[in-house]
Amino acid sequence: MPPKSNDERLIKIAEALLARTEAGKIEWEARDYPGADDQFDYSTTWNTITVKSVDGDGQRPYGMYIKNENGLEVDHLINMDLGVQNLLSDLYSAARYIALDVDNNLDKLLDELSSEDPE
Repeated sequence: MPPKSNDERLIKIAEALLARTEAGKIEWEARDYPGADDQFDYSTTWNTITVKSVDGDGQRPYGMYIKNENGLEVDHLINMDLGVQNLLSDLYSAARYIALDVDNNLDKLLDELSSEDPE
């Protein structure tokens, strides 16, 4: 018997991750190895969740991948349905924002630019 699709549960996981990320309860990390510029990870006690651009270009389509404590992929969500891609796009953007510390970096840049004398 073929395995059943877990898309419904994976969508619920993605929705919960997005809600917790937007509430500031999840710290995403950017990967710092070659080819991982578009990949952001969140680790729990037992799993690591990765959101990334499937094509590696930082654009749609996006995917969510779940690995177990041994680093083996348990399941993934790469659904081309527009609603699911919108959800994954929002999750990717939120994870990227947190992982790259966008607020802090923009504030530092504004501070630096406002303290310099314009020529």
